[in-house]
Amino acid sequence: EALQAHVEGRADQFSCEYRMRCVDGSFKWIFSRGRVVDRSAGGEPLRMVGIQSDITAHKDMRLQLDETDSSLKALLSGMTDGVMISQNGQCTFSNLAIQVLLQCTEAEMKHFRCEDWVHEHSKPDWEKIFISAQEGTDFARSRHHELQMLSKTGRSLWVELIVSTLQLQGKLSLMIIVRDISQKKQDEQLIWHQANFDFLTGLPNRHLFMDKLENEIKRSSRAGGVFSVMFIDLDNFKEINDTQGHEHGDKVLQEISRRLLGSVRESDTVARLGGDEFTLLIPGLAEREQLGALANKILGNISHPIEIAGNTHYVSASIGITAFPEDTVAADELMQNADQAMYSAKRMGRSNFSFFSATMQMLSRSKNELLNDLHRAVACSEFYLAYQPIVNLNS
Repeated sequence: EALQAHVEGRADQFSCEYRMRCVDGSFKWIFSRGRVVDRSAGGEPLRMVGIQSDITAHKDMRLQLDETDSSLKALLSGMTDGVMISQNGQCTFSNLAIQVLLQCTEAEMKHFRCEDWVHEHSKPDWEKIFISAQEGTDFARSRHHELQMLSKTGRSLWVELIVSTLQLQGKLSLMIIVRDISQKKQDEQLIWHQANFDFLTGLPNRHLFMDKLENEIKRSSRAGGVFSVMFIDLDNFKEINDTQGHEHGDKVLQEISRRLLGSVRESDTVARLGGDEFTLLIPGLAEREQLGALANKILGNISHPIEIAGNTHYVSASIGITAFPEDTVAADELMQNADQAMYSAKRMGRSNFSFFSATMQMLSRSKNELLNDLHRAVACSEFYLAYQPIVNLNS
């Protein structure tokens, strides 16, 4: 057919592969290529030139490669993990497991490039894996890679990739084994959430709050910024627990949490340290007038009646406030300062707030030193009787 097309002028030259029978009865594969170089006045071909090559060895090798490729693909097809084979980024093979995972057909897999199935957030990671595998560096081969993929329906999947290179039909290819680890990632996220958030209120716990506080200190130190910390303690929460029970108390804490979140900006952090203690991290705010207005807003929102199962509860709070870097630049000291200011607010009466001052720290230190001295004096028998009045109760 190729020769006929050329002779009739429908092709500039002809080339084809065919088998020829040899004298000894064996067959050889021949490759022929040529063209007409002389035609008659009527266009009939008079003379042709061309070449003929024995390609039997090449055909045998190609057949062996095809058989090897077919065996490999048959093996990969039965794997429970998803498998893709890519040449220059184009998917040339996919097994049933990856088709089920991505909710697509084999034809659809071949229609798209491998990177088309990668989630936008993971494209840089995929690019790094793909390039390093093509270049033969150790990055792609030496470890498992975790990234996000997208199914045909848009469902996000966390997968683990194992990438290796191989030769298929004489071409460099990438074999990508894909394992679904979405459940593992969900479990990890659940464990992380349980370790960093309060189960009752859903607020960050002490551990996460301190982590955010440390990060805010670093950020503000670099940028020359300011922020404040508030320590909030409910004044009469113990009475609710004692008289109404812990179930009522838990619902009160949940309502207080909602009111605190409704009192601050999205950029602020509200956390529950435990019991009836809450903290606020307020980036970019350190002016006393603004902080006082915020504290009054919080106290007002908390003071509104809380209705639970037909019972009305009235709750108030005491708030201590400290500022970075005015008061201190250390996380532990900021927490101590806010705590001391909160106790100062309690001494002033319920539903109040107080700013930290160095005097509070000195008074607290003096009180602790006095308590330590008294304990030591008792232990060392340093007390003595200086005066004892004698009283007649009858007269």
